[in-house]
Amino acid sequence: MSLDADKVPSEVAPFLSLAERWGEPDDGYRGDKLEGLSTHELRAFVHEMDSLGPRQLYDWLTGPEADSDSPTEEYVRLNALSMAVDPAELILNR
Repeated sequence: MSLDADKVPSEVAPFLSLAERWGEPDDGYRGDKLEGLSTHELRAFVHEMDSLGPRQLYDWLTGPEADSDSPTEEYVRLNALSMAVDPAELILNR
């Protein structure tokens, strides 16, 4: 799936490649995907999110599009990406 950088603010665009890979909207599939990763892959994912400074992402996710009746695929996938970070950290800390 290819997400469109023109549909998100420029400060959020760097997260799109992560959302294409990790932004699975279905909680079960997302959890299964995370559980199947190696420790190295989980660390790399968490590190990349941290290095991008997720505050811009979270600010956008809680902005006006959060109230949309028909959010864009970019919003849905980026929101799912934001929900993958905490479980990834929990798996790492087991």
